[in-house]
Amino acid sequence: MLTLLFFFFSWSSYFHDVSVAFFDLKVSEDGIELEMKFIKENMEKVLKESYPNTDFSNKLNKHKIIETYLSTHLRWIINGSAKNCVIDQISEDEHYIFITALFSKPQHSIQRIEIYNTCLIEQIHEHSNIMSFHIHNKERMFRLHRKRVRILVEYS
Repeated sequence: MLTLLFFFFSWSSYFHDVSVAFFDLKVSEDGIELEMKFIKENMEKVLKESYPNTDFSNKLNKHKIIETYLSTHLRWIINGSAKNCVIDQISEDEHYIFITALFSKPQHSIQRIEIYNTCLIEQIHEHSNIMSFHIHNKERMFRLHRKRVRILVEYS
């Protein structure tokens, strides 16, 4: 089912019928990794509206603005403590912007994650953020949108 959902959104987003971004959180012994995938056209539109005096032809400027944007539109609370992710890599191709971010290794097993995600939601009508989590050998997936920008995931 998850594969079918992913195929639908990936295929649709390629043709820009559906505005969607993917956030995939994986926990390992080394720490927490977040992989993000945005439709390039949508992200660039929002960045230009949000930061109109920025030179986006300079890739370094663009990547710094992406980091700033993400820091203001993504908030993570893991086991009751606010966490900041560190952008490890930003790359792009003709259609997508790919971002990898890292969190420090949690001191204790993850029991609770609360996320506020307003990326692209405020500026693009009908936009959705698909959040998937790979924690404790379980995969969970959620859709965030204009009416739902916060989720709470608990593990026992």
